[in-house]
Parts: sequence; structure tokens; C-alpha cells
Amino acid sequence: MLLQAKCRSEFERRVPVCEAGKIINAFLKEADELTGLYVLQRVYPLFCIYIRGFHCRKSFLIPAVLVRWKGYSILCSKLLLSVLLSDEKPHPWSDLLWAYTVHTRAHFRLKRLEKLGLPQSGRKSTRPVRPFDNLASVVLHSGVLTPSSVYVFDLDGVMYLGDTPIQYAAEAIRRLVDAGKSVYYLTNNSGRTRSSYQQKLRDVNGLDVPVDRIYTSAYATSLYLSDNGAAGKTAYVIGEAGLAQELEEVGHLKVVTIPDSVDPDEIDYVIVGIDRQFTYDKLRFAHAAVTRGHATFIATNRDATFPMEVGEIPGGGSLVAAVATATGIEPLTIGKPEPHAYEAILRSAGVPASESIMIGDRLDTDIAVGKRAGAQTVLVLTGVTSRQIADSAPEVWRPDMIIGDLRSLT
Repeated sequence: MLLQAKCRSEFERRVPVCEAGKIINAFLKEADELTGLYVLQRVYPLFCIYIRGFHCRKSFLIPAVLVRWKGYSILCSKLLLSVLLSDEKPHPWSDLLWAYTVHTRAHFRLKRLEKLGLPQSGRKSTRPVRPFDNLASVVLHSGVLTPSSVYVFDLDGVMYLGDTPIQYAAEAIRRLVDAGKSVYYLTNNSGRTRSSYQQKLRDVNGLDVPVDRIYTSAYATSLYLSDNGAAGKTAYVIGEAGLAQELEEVGHLKVVTIPDSVDPDEIDYVIVGIDRQFTYDKLRFAHAAVTRGHATFIATNRDATFPMEVGEIPGGGSLVAAVATATGIEPLTIGKPEPHAYEAILRSAGVPASESIMIGDRLDTDIAVGKRAGAQTVLVLTGVTSRQIADSAPEVWRPDMIIGDLRSLT
């Protein structure tokens, strides 16, 4: 009780911060759509940083935020500087200030939907109240997303790590589905079939997902080859059962997985994905089929690693690199960041890329494919990418939004 009284006393002395939230909220009620969008794009991320500074006593030696109503700007550079220099621990009452920003953003989204003549869900949030929860997911916002109808999620590092579900992921999916959004899944991992991933999402995340909403690099490779007249041809596969099965059932190829079981000259394609039984003989035969035969070298993906409970482990891209080094030939890559699979999802959903959002944990694949396709992008920090790496990313890999986890995805 003593600590609670102390917190309340500190909070009451910092009324200007609450007033800043009220000012922004009131301003957005009067702002036109374009001005409101500008303010949220420019001010909302800064205001989140302002909130993060709520714990910092130094932050409140500065006068209250000044607002120029006609100029639509907020003068807070000194405040931001003091917050960024702070190294104190977060104060629990920062949750109350977070509520102002979430309300402000939600209000604008509803207002924009109304002006555009789009339906509003009117659905009350089912998210449980956690007054002293970890707010990393909220304060990491670095942008504003426009309303979209299609959400595309990566799997490893976003939905689960190995066989361990990532917290809040399943809840986010259910929230989007309840709101009438179309949810798809796109993974570079070629080791499983789509039906196998369907079962894994059920077992690990408790989600019942239609198999036609799941796209893998193995499935995308099969679609690509089928569309380019490869049916009936022979493919030597360095990969696991899921890749071989998709190539046979969807691509209609003759699949060879055992080195030296046929002559290298009979191989039309060498296709490489994740293979946890990779051997020198497999590498040697792939080399012969590409360099002494006429085989086309294809990579399902170039992911050097992928995340597990114990950390990152080598991915299919590591094996692709071995074949590329041995042959001196770079492969045709099908998976992310190449847009083949993402474009297939857009065709299935019947929407342009601008009405979709790609959510992933890797800058060079998930965010890059979204950027190439013209989609909005969200980086979630539950996989292989840290905030420090994200902040220093080149423009072509820079996401529209960064979140700590999927709690704040709407």
C-alpha cells in the first residue's frame, strides 16, 4: 500500500504528461484525415518515446509539451533528448499513459474508416487488462499502418520457436480472424508439407488453419516449376520429405533423393532446401549434375539460419551456399525475399499488395519480400532480429512498424 501511494503521488505530480495525451486526443477529433495521418505518423512514435520517459525524473524538469494548433506540430526535442539519455528502469504508471496513445490511434483509425465509407467492426477488445504488464510491444512502434484486409505471417520466430508457441501469437490471429481479416502464413522452411504445418499450428498454437492459407518455399517452388513447364522432368533434391512430396504432388516432377541412383545427365533440376541429413555425397552429386550435366540449380530459400528454442541453427541457405560454392553458380531462388510466393498469396486473396501486411522476424526475407511486393511490413522482435539491428537496417529492409510481440497488432 505504501508503494502504491508513492506511485500515485508521483503520478499526480506529473499531470502535464496526462494533459499531453488529452491534447493530442482532442486535436485528432478535429483534424481532417490527411492531417490526422500526418500527426500519427510523425507524433505518435515520438509520443511513445515520451511515454517511455515517464519513469525518468529528469524528463519532467522540462516544461509541458507545447502545441501549436495551427502549425500542427509538437515541440519536444529537448524532452526526447532527455528520455534517450535516461537509463533508469521503467515506472509502472507508464501503463496509464500508454492507454492515451492507444486510444488516440484507435480513434483515428475509426474516424478514417468512417470517412472512407468502410465498415467498422464495432467489436470490443477482448484483450485482458494488465496494469503492470511489460510494454515493450507498445513502445516499439515506429509507424502507423493503414487498414488492410490481408495479413501474412511468417512461422518460425513469429508463431513458434521449434515446438514452443510464442506468447500472444495465437491470440493475435484469433483477434484478426474475428475482425473479418484474411490471414495467411508464409514460411521459407521447406522441410514440411503444408498439411504438416497445418497440424503443427494446431498442436503448437491451438489454431485450426485451412491448408490453402499456408504457403511454404517448397510449395512455392513446386508452383513455379509447374507454371514453367517442368512437369515430368527429373529433379535431384537435397531436402527433406516435405520438399520431395510437394515437388511430386504439386510440381509433378520425378524426384531423385539418393546420390548416384541415376546418371547426373538425367537430372534437369537440382533443388536445395533444409536437409538435416546432408552429406558430402549429396553435395558431390549435386555438383556433378550442375557442372557436368545440364541441371538448373534452384534454391527454395537462402535463410542461413532459423530460430529454435535454443537459439539459431543452420538453415537451408547454408546448404545452398555449399552447392553454390562448389559449382561456382548462383541459384534461382524461389522463397522470400523473392516475391513468387507472396504474389501467389495475393492472387489467392484477390487483393493488391497495398491491402496486405507482411509480419515477420527477419529483415532480409520477411520485410524485404513485403517491400518488394509493395505491401506494408511489420517486424516482430520474437525471432532472430534485435531492435539494434532493426534500427540500423538499410532502407530496403526498413519495416513500416516494429513491435516487441503480436499483442499490439491490429
